[in-house]
Amino acid sequence: MGEKKLQGFTIIEVMLFLAITGLIMAVFLTGIGTSLNRERYRDATGSFHDYIQGQYNLVANVNNYRNPEEVCTSTGIVIDPSAVATAGRGTSDCTIVGRILHSSNDGQLVESSQVYATSDDFSGDTDEQVLTAANLVSSPNADEYRVEWGVRLVQPTPNNAIPNNFSILIVRMPNSGVLRTFTSQTADLEPAEMITQSIPAEGFKICVDPDGLVSAASNPVGISIARNTSNSAGVTFVSEGDC
Repeated sequence: MGEKKLQGFTIIEVMLFLAITGLIMAVFLTGIGTSLNRERYRDATGSFHDYIQGQYNLVANVNNYRNPEEVCTSTGIVIDPSAVATAGRGTSDCTIVGRILHSSNDGQLVESSQVYATSDDFSGDTDEQVLTAANLVSSPNADEYRVEWGVRLVQPTPNNAIPNNFSILIVRMPNSGVLRTFTSQTADLEPAEMITQSIPAEGFKICVDPDGLVSAASNPVGISIARNTSNSAGVTFVSEGDC
């Protein structure tokens, strides 16, 4: 009987198999990474949209977060430890009328503070005059919101490379209860400075820069606050190509 020859793979065949397998795995893992990053970008944008809408809910459904050591005066909030003994939590010399938001210089952080009316004189023929008479001030304590996944808030096209440093005032009119929104492309404005600002006719857009999460060729998406909006429904998504 003749000897049987064992059949096997040559070194070249093994190397080719490993190379092709490695290439397929690399493509597969790259696709997974791209999908994950796109999902993270959508999560970051959706979370920011929900956050801005939530600010309207905080204005419409007031909760007093003021520490009893914070005393409201016509010139602002001052810290007075002795006030703890004379004023219980929730007691206030002024009226909570809204919130003011400020973005950080790098576009990755937003701070939100309560806004108070320090005067009960709500006279005036226009909303701006009423708010001026109310003498608005903001709390020195702010809640912080950091944009998820390391992305940042930027200006609309063609300034997508520039962080969006903004101020947003959401206020409940003390005489009518209607919500008004004032926006500015300038950060760190005081409430009294904001009431002269108005939302552009096309809305106030804040875009979310993907910062490498998706292809550089992709245009950012974001949110828009509609002009004359009086509730959270006025905060809508801005699709790719419109931001």
